[in-house]
Amino acid sequence: MTFRSDIRAAAAKVGQKADHGYITLLMSDALAQKALPAFIAKFNNEVVLQDAQEWFNSAATPLTHQSAGPQQQPSEDAWVMLSALTLSAWLQELKKAQTYNEQIGQLNEELYERNMQVEKELYTARQLQQSLLPPFLEDDPHRKACEQNASSLASCEQTCESPHEALIDGFELFEPERPKFSKCHIDDKRLRITGVYLPCDSLGGDIYDVISFPDGSIDVSVADVSGHGVPAGFITAIYKSTCYRATHTYHQPGDILYHVNQELCQLVKTGHYVTSVYCKLKQNIQQGGLWMAYAGAGHPYPMRYKAETGTIERLQENGLPLAWMSGMAYETRSIMLNAGDKVLLFTDGVSELKNFAEELYGEERLEALFLQLAEQVSPQEPLLDGLINALSEFADGAPLPDDISVLLVEVK
Repeated sequence: MTFRSDIRAAAAKVGQKADHGYITLLMSDALAQKALPAFIAKFNNEVVLQDAQEWFNSAATPLTHQSAGPQQQPSEDAWVMLSALTLSAWLQELKKAQTYNEQIGQLNEELYERNMQVEKELYTARQLQQSLLPPFLEDDPHRKACEQNASSLASCEQTCESPHEALIDGFELFEPERPKFSKCHIDDKRLRITGVYLPCDSLGGDIYDVISFPDGSIDVSVADVSGHGVPAGFITAIYKSTCYRATHTYHQPGDILYHVNQELCQLVKTGHYVTSVYCKLKQNIQQGGLWMAYAGAGHPYPMRYKAETGTIERLQENGLPLAWMSGMAYETRSIMLNAGDKVLLFTDGVSELKNFAEELYGEERLEALFLQLAEQVSPQEPLLDGLINALSEFADGAPLPDDISVLLVEVK
């Protein structure tokens, strides 16, 4: 057997790994052949360095030759024992390292199991939070109509001699593979309501709601809890429950926000606050439009697209954020929505979106985008899908700094 194979055999007997290069520097092949049998016989079981030292000290063989000369050289037997002692010490250090590695591996395994348990619980919590959002229509006729428009334009592009001839009213060709974000919650002869919810963390601090009542009125609201993650996600559930109770007791948005604020001030003691906008939609039979009453609590102003004038106006009414101070009053204002009008409610995660250059998207850019999308005659995708895709193109892969929630009311 070669020297290296002997080392492997010796190491295997004590269940350790040996550094062959290090041992090679200390003893020759010939000395190793003498050292290994003695080492295997003495150190077959687990040993410590002290045992090896005692064995070395009790050896009868002299350490040096008694030869003449200015310097005494170690004898061959001494080199054999020194080699065995060195190998024993080295293997003992390897054993310690292996023990440490085993302990670290066990701790890593425990940490991994705990992390997996946390991830599992966060996933369940996220599913529960998603269930707080209003139900949506599985079959969305408007989306199908948009896809038909896109398909028609794609067919036109294939038959035209020039790609520019496939443009209609200046609209670019639709990409069929573009993601679909929005969910349709209501689509009847009066109006269409869609929403998008994109959390930036496992649990988000945004929430929106759409509630239909037997008298035909519809309440819509958007809220944003300060921060995000588990605490903010938990507070969204509190906001949902307090809103539900207040909505079925009071009818004016200002009154609803007042009572929600009273409850949140009693329940939320963590320093978090909630911004919100609450709207009530009801058919106006005499004038033929939709009457919308609204109130705000420190929330970004909703945007209204007026189809008659082709302009955007902001619904500027706001009180203090919820859970800041009890007893605060919230004023209710109202407007009349006519055919073709659209109202966009959103959280500040939209306007505060950043790209890698740290450039904010901003409300001015959002207003211009909303106007552009609202004026499309034959849309190739639902308005909110176009809005979110435009935001995605602006971010260009940059992570979301905050949750994004958008709710759109479209009057037919």
